[in-house]
Amino acid sequence: MLMYHSPRKSSQGFSLVEVLVVVAILGIMASIAVASFSSGQRQVFVDTHDRRNAQELSAVCAGAQAAGLDFVVPGDLNTTVQNIVTGGTPSSGAFSGRYFSVQGMQTADASTAKRFLLIQGGQLIYNP
Repeated sequence: MLMYHSPRKSSQGFSLVEVLVVVAILGIMASIAVASFSSGQRQVFVDTHDRRNAQELSAVCAGAQAAGLDFVVPGDLNTTVQNIVTGGTPSSGAFSGRYFSVQGMQTADASTAKRFLLIQGGQLIYNP
């Protein structure tokens, strides 16, 4: 008696289910990696943003003082920063009529930048 056996199909690749499982696992691993990376980088971004705002506040304040407009309230950093954000114009001198302020800076941004500023000798100093 002769029996015919069909040759077994050899597996030439991955099944759709296997590929989907691997893609799902890689997706989960990637989301964990991105979440852990972004949480550490967020504080770096916030610090950099606040430092840049503090530099701008200090530069505008120094320019205004050179032009004869003094925003600094000795011993009161909050009022000094608010004065710079509000802005002002010197009434006399070469820069009379020129408006000094930090363009586009919101009060909240200026408020968080204060941690990198100090008042010393009647000047607003950037202190990284």
